[in-house]
Amino acid sequence: MKTTKLLLMMVVLFVVALSCGKDDGPENNAPAIKAQTFPAKEDIASGTVIGTVKASDEDGDALTYSITKNDADLFAIDKDGKLSLATAKNLDFETKTTHAITVAVSDGDANASATITINVTDVDDDPEEGNNAPTIEPQSFSVEENIAHTDSFATVSAEDADADDTLTFSITDESGLFVITGSGEISLNEENELDFEALEDPAIKITVKVTDGKDETQAEVTINVTNVNERPVVDQESYEFEAKEDIDADNVIGEITVTDPDAGDTLTFSIADGDENNLFEINTDGELSLADGKNLDFENATSHTLTVSVSDAAELQADKNITITINVTNVIETLLEDPTSFITTWKSDNPGESTDTQITIPTTGGGYNYTVYWEEVGNPGHNGTENNVDGNITIEFGTAGTYQVAISGAFPRIYFEGNDEANNNKILTVDRWGSNQWSSMNRAFSGCSNLTVPAMDVPDLSNVTEMHRMFQSATSFNKDISGWDVSNVIFMTGMFDEAKSFNQNISNWDVSNVEDMSNMFHGAISFNQPLSWGNKTSNVTNMLGMFEGATAFDQDIDDWDVKNVTTMLRMFYGATSFNKYIGSWNVLGVENMHWMFRNATSFNKDISSWDVSSVETMQGMFQDATAFDQDLGDWNVSSVGSMINMLSNSGLSPENYGATLVGWASLGEDENPLTNVPQDITLGANGLEYCVPEGEGDNNEVYLARAILSDEGWNIQGDINICGED
Repeated sequence: MKTTKLLLMMVVLFVVALSCGKDDGPENNAPAIKAQTFPAKEDIASGTVIGTVKASDEDGDALTYSITKNDADLFAIDKDGKLSLATAKNLDFETKTTHAITVAVSDGDANASATITINVTDVDDDPEEGNNAPTIEPQSFSVEENIAHTDSFATVSAEDADADDTLTFSITDESGLFVITGSGEISLNEENELDFEALEDPAIKITVKVTDGKDETQAEVTINVTNVNERPVVDQESYEFEAKEDIDADNVIGEITVTDPDAGDTLTFSIADGDENNLFEINTDGELSLADGKNLDFENATSHTLTVSVSDAAELQADKNITITINVTNVIETLLEDPTSFITTWKSDNPGESTDTQITIPTTGGGYNYTVYWEEVGNPGHNGTENNVDGNITIEFGTAGTYQVAISGAFPRIYFEGNDEANNNKILTVDRWGSNQWSSMNRAFSGCSNLTVPAMDVPDLSNVTEMHRMFQSATSFNKDISGWDVSNVIFMTGMFDEAKSFNQNISNWDVSNVEDMSNMFHGAISFNQPLSWGNKTSNVTNMLGMFEGATAFDQDIDDWDVKNVTTMLRMFYGATSFNKYIGSWNVLGVENMHWMFRNATSFNKDISSWDVSSVETMQGMFQDATAFDQDLGDWNVSSVGSMINMLSNSGLSPENYGATLVGWASLGEDENPLTNVPQDITLGANGLEYCVPEGEGDNNEVYLARAILSDEGWNIQGDINICGED
């Protein structure tokens, strides 16, 4: 039993060992090897080491070497990279002076290869008697680390007693960093660069050989690499940090990282731009903080952008500057700074029922439980708080002035009744709507003649169905409110009544649930914006006085769906600019057109196709509409009970007035009881003219029409026959 358990454990360990291979660790980096060149005399013996091939591995893995492409199998290499002449092989300068092989290096997982060149040097097979070999001494040179490969930095010297000999130099450099010309000029290998900081020893030893074509001599040459101060390197050009406005100088806002190739060099960070008030400082470690004695203030600046420069101890500047953005986060100290608060501004000594040092916040109904914080504008130390308020509150400031008031908590409605003797004139602005959920906007700011709304947010109207007289007589109000969601609102009665400055585009409002638009723009003398609501008006039943006195309004509203409207009483009364075609309207459901176009002095569009068969009163409908001159003879007025002053002082010409009377008198000709001429009608026609030439009598259709209407009890008042016979 124990043997079985032991075998199982060995199997598990074996599987685990197999699974825990190199792939389980960090990603392996392949070794790197560069092309290298070695000299070799033609008379070296087999097994002689020609040189050591060098490679590197970023992971520090053990490397092994092999020849993957040989030249006549002349060469051999051991696992450590020592290159030698293969067993039983010879070199011959006269046969071939250069041999190229491919050497591969492996870290056990990845491979790399490079071309290795062996330059064969000639050895005199029959040396002349008396030849003197060249002489060369150990030499030393210095080179700066930033030298280019195109620049030679040293020339090796050698001597030869035989004056006629030509000397040729070659190099054995295990580092692969340097090359030499035949004349002895040393330069940086094109594929390499020097880095003083990366060298284990800045004194690099190489072997230089010199030959006169017969004999060869070599010496050690030392190349001393010298350090050059290099500029700091900016790896990240921009940073973004957050800092609370109440942070102190002991807190690090953020850290900037810059590298310097010169190890141990001290960096200096300087704020070059963007800190006019000297709010910030940065130390030699790149740590940004608030300067001593300085403060951030979210209300004054929500962000700061700095330009930072970096230099080393030798004042060599970094290759780039750094941009730092500090985003200041608000710390809520009072309700005025709370984005959820409803904030208004008041002037306590404006006229009102409270004293010059008081205001009263008006409410109505129940559901209140709110906190009020107030603060004098320009004097924040003069402030106060009232908690657990459940209705109206009168705030005593102690001194007259201008005060901001923040409300937080359950505050379903603000309710000004339009009473000038109350506090309507004391409220100046709505500065923020906050997250308050309003239950109604009925008379919210009625009569607030000084009110403007600089608030950048929008009110939460998701529970609001009533906007009755919300801005009635708010004569200064002219805020872009196109972003308001009014999709649940049912009543807009008198919403902008007498809001004499209001002239904003609310064409994108979803008014599809609105049923009452009576007096909506009554007296809004500046309003003249598109209202392209189309079928969104299909639920409206009441348009009484909608544009009454809106003297600037003249927009295309012919696409409105008015099929459910029952009253258009005074709809365009006094709308002296309105003159747009609305002949496509379906007014079949309208019962009241009393004073609809009275004093609409510009209106003169064809509305003869309207089906007015449900209209019961047209009293004063076109009274004083001095431009209106249309034939209304096709109208079915059989349901009308009142036409007092309907056409008085309108612009109807004798032709169109006469045609209208003729059409109305013929209502009963088809013997349809629904189209009978209405009886006992008083038709106001003051100032109108018609033409019944003298002597025509029964042969004149206008005369006959008047007779028919008279028989039905009609009393036509104020018109004149300009052709001589009544």
